[in-house]
Amino acid sequence: MFVRGIITVLVLSLAPLPCALCSEVAVAGTVSDAVTGAPIADAKITFSSFSGEKSVMSGDDGSYSVSLPDVTVGVDDAVPGIMQLSQNYPNPFNPSTVIDYELRAPAIISLELFSVTGQRVRTLYNGFAAAGLHSAVWDGCDDSGRKMSAAVYLYRLRAGNTSVTKKMLMIDGGSFGGGSVPVAGGDSRFAAKPAFLSYDVSVAKEGYATYHEAGFAPKESSLPTEKNFYLETEEQPVRSVVFTESTDDFPNPERGFYSHTVLNTLPDDDWLAAQKNENITILYTELNAEEYREKDFDQDFLDSMNAQFSRIRNAGLKVIFNVVYAHNIGEPDAAKEQVLRHIEQLRPLIEENWDVIYVAKTGFIGPWGEMHSSTNGLDTPENITEIMNKVLGVIPEDRMVMLRTPIMKVNAFDSEVMTEARAHDGSRLARVGFFNDCFLASDSDYGTYTSEKDRAGWIEYMANETKYTVFGGETCNMSYLAECENTLYEMNKLSMSWLNKGWHPAVRQNWEEKGCLPEISRRLGYRLVMREMKLSERIIPERMFHTSLMIENLGFAAPVNPRKAEIVLKNNESGQAVSFSLDTDPRTWYGGEMQTLVRRFKMPADLAPGTYTLLLRLADPCERLTDDPRYSIRLANTDIWEAESGMNILADDIVVSSPDE
Repeated sequence: MFVRGIITVLVLSLAPLPCALCSEVAVAGTVSDAVTGAPIADAKITFSSFSGEKSVMSGDDGSYSVSLPDVTVGVDDAVPGIMQLSQNYPNPFNPSTVIDYELRAPAIISLELFSVTGQRVRTLYNGFAAAGLHSAVWDGCDDSGRKMSAAVYLYRLRAGNTSVTKKMLMIDGGSFGGGSVPVAGGDSRFAAKPAFLSYDVSVAKEGYATYHEAGFAPKESSLPTEKNFYLETEEQPVRSVVFTESTDDFPNPERGFYSHTVLNTLPDDDWLAAQKNENITILYTELNAEEYREKDFDQDFLDSMNAQFSRIRNAGLKVIFNVVYAHNIGEPDAAKEQVLRHIEQLRPLIEENWDVIYVAKTGFIGPWGEMHSSTNGLDTPENITEIMNKVLGVIPEDRMVMLRTPIMKVNAFDSEVMTEARAHDGSRLARVGFFNDCFLASDSDYGTYTSEKDRAGWIEYMANETKYTVFGGETCNMSYLAECENTLYEMNKLSMSWLNKGWHPAVRQNWEEKGCLPEISRRLGYRLVMREMKLSERIIPERMFHTSLMIENLGFAAPVNPRKAEIVLKNNESGQAVSFSLDTDPRTWYGGEMQTLVRRFKMPADLAPGTYTLLLRLADPCERLTDDPRYSIRLANTDIWEAESGMNILADDIVVSSPDE
């Protein structure tokens, strides 16, 4: 009887699991007539995936809403060259079990346990681990020390963006020992970036052509993903275009390596012009205020700074703006009252030149504006927060400022953390990121990571913040953390957008010798690749034009500042063009994610018949820069960039015809 009972437990526990590490996401929107825009009631919207399907009907106003499971999808568990996770032993077990794993290189890792519904049960390890064999013991308790019940559990080893997950079974009674009864189906590996469940969507209504779309992936958010559908009375022929990815390194605005300079003594115009030849679009510009530690800025000084900004604009560059009173530890900065007056004096200069200010350091405090070692006591939490708030008050709402250490933001916002719902909402919380001037230099990055958390804990905190804000910096010392594997891991984890080109030379030399420098250069910030486009085969004036764009961000981060996103249709003979907004915010095109933009545009009645070129334009929204192609984003595809217009060619043979043709 005892053996029979055990077998029964195993059979029940080893049945197919309905969901691993799952949650629910909400989708909502409307169904409308593609020509008239009128709402369509009683349309059936069906979302299908390997786990099943779910349908919902649109209401009288065309609206619908639905909740869908969001599941991390596992694949084969071979992870060559990175790590190996062994099956736990004994398995099944009670009361404890051992988990062995091997790292083939040093890495920051986490080993965590989950219930089959995705609830985290226990963190066995979270931090740096050397290469070699390691073991961890689970005593069957959660993080609070409570004994868990008999069930199937998942254990996951994560290093960088790669994870391996296996299953294990805790039973009632004594352990089997030796692990002689394996848990079936226990091996699964997560892709380099967790891939979340996607859906094939169909929308059906009598009298309309059924709408189909493959690969729709709802956003992980507390807010519903908006998804609107437009139905037509007849099926429209569609063509598909697949694009080729480019591995070239080329300049793109507001990302990448930067050159360091001083605004007061900006090099000549030839030096500025030469930056683009090195794929540099960002200047780290110190405003040297040493002479003004004890007095206000005079107008001649402010006018000269304005002239320097004009030269930067003429060169097609942008700046990381920082005000500095001292250049060595022990040199004086300014008293707080003087700092606050200087910030207010800089308001007109910033308002005039905010278009070429990429981001700003909070600055002002201590040597190099790095917010430590202040001779005037400015590096207290209260003073840092006050000066940060003052800088936020003079910088435009759609620009971000940066703090030196994560504890500074924790103190400033009373431990409040960023969420996707708060991203880019104009609040102070959403406008504060980080600069790390000793990136990868030591276990604490020379004081960046303070004693409140270990390095791994602070990195987790910052990763949540910097996905939605901004992160950059420079290296200051060669350490084991600056080896290529960990460098790429931390840059990706922290959504790094910019880095000093020249400092520290030993670190850069190591990256060059080890072969990862080209990848770093390409992936700092965003790197957008057009994968596929589907569009209407035929365009007719006053009718709807359909397009679907699949854009993947291979970079570490999303674009930091607002950006126009438009489709442009340009007549190949006359050059006459019509533009359509894609109604998307590229700041939400996060690193490692794919965007599928399905859009319908009603063509103007006076659109002349002929052959057209379809282009994607990602221009700077600032009025002075919108028409400057040097400030537009180039896609990482071959034979697509139109340098003279700053647009990306998607197709050059679009035919516009009249309805009776």
